[in-house]
Amino acid sequence: MSKKYDTIYLDWDGVLWNFKQAFCDWNGVQDPNTDKWDFFEALSMTEDKFHEVLSELPQEFWQQEKYLLPHAHKLVEWAKAHAEDVFVLTVAPELST
Repeated sequence: MSKKYDTIYLDWDGVLWNFKQAFCDWNGVQDPNTDKWDFFEALSMTEDKFHEVLSELPQEFWQQEKYLLPHAHKLVEWAKAHAEDVFVLTVAPELST
């Protein structure tokens, strides 16, 4: 049976995984009350500093299952059932992550 889509891309950060909460917990800072991607500004971080911190996060950071969002498994299952290839997009510095 042919699948409906060739490829589906899923966004990791905020779609499958609560990146903002994980980032704040990992760095020991209070989660700012904002839904904006540039939440780092509320943490008094520049964009350059934020990207520097991101580039230094170890693989273990990205593998914390407790931050998976409730619908993540169902969304991935749906994507795999409907596409030949499913890829996850993220800012993780290593492909293996």
